[in-house]
Amino acid sequence: MNALRKVLGFTRGLRFRLAFSYVVFFTILLVLLGLVFQQTLSSSFQSEMASVLDEEWGAAKGYLRTGPEGPDWFHDPKDPDESFVVERLRRVYMLADTQGHPLQHSDIYASIGIDQPSQIQSILQSGKPSIRVRTDPATGVPYMIRSGQWVDHDGHKYYLAIGRALDYNYKVISDFTRNYFAIVPIVIVLSGLLGWFMAGKALGPVNSVAEAAQQITHSSLHTQIPLRRAGDELDRLIEAFNHMMTRLNRSFEQVRQFSTDVSHELRTPLTVARGQLEVALFTAQTVEQHREAMAEALEGIDRLSNIVRALLLLSQSESGQLVLQKAQLDLASVARDLVDQHQIPAEAQGVRLS
Repeated sequence: MNALRKVLGFTRGLRFRLAFSYVVFFTILLVLLGLVFQQTLSSSFQSEMASVLDEEWGAAKGYLRTGPEGPDWFHDPKDPDESFVVERLRRVYMLADTQGHPLQHSDIYASIGIDQPSQIQSILQSGKPSIRVRTDPATGVPYMIRSGQWVDHDGHKYYLAIGRALDYNYKVISDFTRNYFAIVPIVIVLSGLLGWFMAGKALGPVNSVAEAAQQITHSSLHTQIPLRRAGDELDRLIEAFNHMMTRLNRSFEQVRQFSTDVSHELRTPLTVARGQLEVALFTAQTVEQHREAMAEALEGIDRLSNIVRALLLLSQSESGQLVLQKAQLDLASVARDLVDQHQIPAEAQGVRLS
């Protein structure tokens, strides 16, 4: 159970999620690039082979002529170049009349399958050359076939089809696909390690902020995290954290100062009341003197109550519970009350208030 919790905690971590997202994105990108490259390579081979067949179609018109016995291939057997060209053209070819009856064909074309008369007439009627791929069922070798109407020098019309094997092109595409997708897992593992490292480096300042936040106490509110000077989002996060710590430190300083001031404010009326009661206790001789001392002590307690009430009102106003209402105040009366309030402590210290 603990191991499962650790695994779940690890997979839920931001660093793992960032690295995992990076690996998934990189994997999808590599697969798509591989498919695009494969399709581009296949299309390039197809276009190149179609161009080669167009050239050979033009070359066939120079060697295929109609003689007394019908159409045949004419070339100089002593010329090795012509012999090579003609042998290459006759390797995969078929010649038929306009009715679709075969006149000549190579053995390879026979293994592919002789074109049917209906198919031949359909191609001839379209008036456009046909490019198609057919596979030898015995060997599995694919061939690209270019077929269409051919007119010799004397104006005789025939159906001509010539082809070239695509096995080398398919082998190149197959080798590329196999090698590419064999390297992809290695690249994915390396990208995962790189993503883990980069995510850890990117989250370093965030971890610093978290560690600093965990170590903060009331006595360490002045803590500041140094900026990376990169000008990015993490620097803005660190700067915001430092500003927050500065505001918190200022607020706590104000609270401490407020507590000190409140202590002084509360201690003064308590000292006055205590002094008045002590005077009554040790020096009062009559009931009137005791009554006067108690009345003055009650005044001190009233002042203390007023201070407590003022503190409560201040707390409520700072929390937004009260709306501030301004009014005129007689400062001279306040000053006289303060002099009366501090008269006994002042006399005890040998100070004269006026």
